[in-house]
Amino acid sequence: MRSILFIFLLVPLSFFGQTKTSPKKGGKTPVKKDTLAQVPVTPADTLDPRDTTIQASGQFAVYNKRGRGKDRRLKLCIQLTGVNILNYCINDSIIRDPETVTELWRTEEGDSTFVLLWVDAFTKGDFGKLCDGGHETKLMFFRWNHITNKAVFRQKTIASCVKAIDNMSKGVDVNAWDTKSPLVLEYHKAAAFNEVKFDPANFRLGLQTGKASAEGGE
Repeated sequence: MRSILFIFLLVPLSFFGQTKTSPKKGGKTPVKKDTLAQVPVTPADTLDPRDTTIQASGQFAVYNKRGRGKDRRLKLCIQLTGVNILNYCINDSIIRDPETVTELWRTEEGDSTFVLLWVDAFTKGDFGKLCDGGHETKLMFFRWNHITNKAVFRQKTIASCVKAIDNMSKGVDVNAWDTKSPLVLEYHKAAAFNEVKFDPANFRLGLQTGKASAEGGE
């Protein structure tokens, strides 16, 4: 009886083993294609809510965002408004979330707008641990072409705890500047006393730099 039962079970298994085909030696096993659409990966900085909101607002702003490179370097972005909108970013890991951003001066000539900005931030991040109450201050100049929506940009660091640059123009209040006479700021870097000057009457020259007047320079 057991022999008959064994034969009864063996026959179907033998039949199944003969009908199953094994993959050819060295061949590839067929792979079923995924029917789901592939979702493209968007760089993280384009998903930054703050960045998206600021650009969509169309308003003047100075803010930080991360770059798309492997090092995700911090950028300082300036959004200028006028005939159209310019969003201009530079690599800058020192100036973070500036507390003071002032458009000191602006004029238009032909297809270009010329803008002078004052940007000041308390030293933050890892640098802030070394610079309690330190400042990072820059004077920025833009020549912005409306047709190409591109800009020629120049900047000068007036004060920096991180770079050991001291503002020697503490008696000058940039917010009280009359925007007509030359604006002259002095700063100390390394062993030198220097100055940066902006003259509204010769604005095409942009930021002019040289030795401080007290040292017999320009």
